[in-house]
Amino acid sequence: MQAIQFESHIDDGMIEVPARHRSWQGRHVKVILLTEDDDQQSTPRPSAVDILARTSGHRLFQTAEEVDAHLRAERDQWDD
Repeated sequence: MQAIQFESHIDDGMIEVPARHRSWQGRHVKVILLTEDDDQQSTPRPSAVDILARTSGHRLFQTAEEVDAHLRAERDQWDD
């Protein structure tokens, strides 16, 4: 296995290979991405509630209390 190393930027999902390495054009390669900065760690991941709030459509329950009340009602029906 041969290896080369270079730095590049990801732009619209594409990584530009420097001209000096273009002789590898058409070869099957394994790509490993490393970053030295902590950009990904500093961006908080959205919570499930945030994701659901951005979705279109009707939400059956608006609060956690409404969910709890619905579940209690369902359980009560099981006991009947």
